[in-house]
Amino acid sequence: MPFSGRKIISRIKYSLSAQIFFSIVVAMTTLIVVFDFLIIQSQEKAITSFIVEEGEALSKLLADTIEIGLYSENTAIIKQSAAPVLNQPNVIGIEIFDGLGKLQFSTLASSGDKISGPESSKSKHRANAIASVTETQAPVYYQMQSSLDFWAPVHIATNSSGEDIYFQSPTSGKANNLLIGFVRIVLSKQKLSLGIKQLTGENLFALGVFLLLSTLVTFIVVRAVTRPLSGLVSMVRQQQRGKTRINDIGFLTETYTEQLLSLEKAFEKNKELKENLEDTTREIIRVQEQERRRISFDLHDHIAQDLSSLRMNCETFFDGWPEVPQNILRRKDVISLKVKECIHSVRNLSYELRPPDLDELGLTEAFYQYCTEFAEENGIELHFQSAGIENLDLDNSIEINLYRILQEALNNIKAHAHAKNLAVKLIASHPNILLRIKDDGKGFDCQNRLKEAILERHMGVQIMRERTTLFNGDFDIRSLPGRGTKVFIKIPY
Repeated sequence: MPFSGRKIISRIKYSLSAQIFFSIVVAMTTLIVVFDFLIIQSQEKAITSFIVEEGEALSKLLADTIEIGLYSENTAIIKQSAAPVLNQPNVIGIEIFDGLGKLQFSTLASSGDKISGPESSKSKHRANAIASVTETQAPVYYQMQSSLDFWAPVHIATNSSGEDIYFQSPTSGKANNLLIGFVRIVLSKQKLSLGIKQLTGENLFALGVFLLLSTLVTFIVVRAVTRPLSGLVSMVRQQQRGKTRINDIGFLTETYTEQLLSLEKAFEKNKELKENLEDTTREIIRVQEQERRRISFDLHDHIAQDLSSLRMNCETFFDGWPEVPQNILRRKDVISLKVKECIHSVRNLSYELRPPDLDELGLTEAFYQYCTEFAEENGIELHFQSAGIENLDLDNSIEINLYRILQEALNNIKAHAHAKNLAVKLIASHPNILLRIKDDGKGFDCQNRLKEAILERHMGVQIMRERTTLFNGDFDIRSLPGRGTKVFIKIPY
């Protein structure tokens, strides 16, 4: 007689092999999904950070270049001055407003305004952005679904009496900055995120294939291991009902011994699966570092070079003009300086993605240079100590992992600690590498704050822990409010 649905569910419920199989599959699926989520979060953070850096630099540059045209209300000059910014590959369009918030120039009409909703919502967004820039006198940005919206103020120099001195030198008093308008730049995320999305898709495909194969292997192993045990359980139940012969007890003992041996083989197989998962994780990190290197090279060889060409064009902009007022020449120099700062920012970002020092100078010197630059930029006193690392032939994956952990720790110090002193120790103590990072910042309650960070999707500490665990290392963080923070890393080599 065929099984009913209830009988099938009952057999699955009380089947030992089914219980073990589903438990292992759920555990593997959870681990893979969490790890892939961490990778995607890290990639999206890198994309957003780069776009914000580029957008802020371009908005400041545009505000400086259109000063003359906006002040003189000359649309032709505005259009000519804005052309270099419009030619940037990620710029969707720009808008320029006068000091009263009235639109003077726009290229968004043809490309489409990226503010979704009715026209009233768009007007409200523009009004809020202009009010925010007016209040802070500094650039602001808003994140949209597929773009970033950057706003910046446009100033012109005035003397103490409020008269503009753009075309003349101030006769007395200190020069002030008069707000004469606003600029808006809309940047697209699509082009820059294309490479990362492709990598993410490849990661998801690889993890899906791995999960499918692991599920199949787990099913085969669990079924083979639990089949004798299922027979044993059936015989015990029969014995309880009085249906088993006396000499079957010897068979039960033999079956139990065979089951123990099968369990040992199953544990060895699980250990092999775990090692395969760790190997896959290392491969994903290796591919991620390769992608970082590619993006770093693209930043250095394309965007930085394009900005350098823009700076050269700015330097020679007035070549061949019979007479150029000195004030305008000074403004040209200011614009050129802004472009130079943009070039510096792009090269810094390229360096963060793939530091050349790690390949050329080794782990110790790369650590020291990164810590030194960080301390100088943030006004922190550095105490750096290293011993025994130079004589080691470390695997490249261990070096880059330690470097990424250092980057994450120093980023946390910059964002949260407000420290005045920083101590970094990198020691080789056989068979481990020890990394200790200590600051005298404001500290925090470890237990509560780490839980809050996970809920807020601040994954910095979790990423450091995962990177350490990946190489069978130990991670520990200690902190108290007002007592600073200590991070301890121990990784075997």
